[in-house]
Amino acid sequence: MPSGCFGTAQPAANVKTTIYTVPAGKVATANINVANASDTPATVHLYVGPAPAQGAEWPVRYCIEPGVTLPARGVLKQTGIAIGAGESVAILTTGNSIGVRVDGYEQEA
Repeated sequence: MPSGCFGTAQPAANVKTTIYTVPAGKVATANINVANASDTPATVHLYVGPAPAQGAEWPVRYCIEPGVTLPARGVLKQTGIAIGAGESVAILTTGNSIGVRVDGYEQEA
């Protein structure tokens, strides 16, 4: 059962960025940590679900944190999120100083 860091990113502002996708035949239990390294607040949207076709928008139904204001030097944590094969974790933020880490456990589906 692989465990540890699944992915990290410092996404550009206003660009939805996929951090991690569960491999085929696997399921994952993940923790998502988002940190704002800036001195100004930022808005964060977290998504978990099947990635949309290229160029399409992430459906709102996959948004697990809709427009949360992350204060300056603030942290957002989501833990124990069950993610199925082929599903992804993605983020959209208004800040350029946001760091994201997804870690946890993968196992056979």
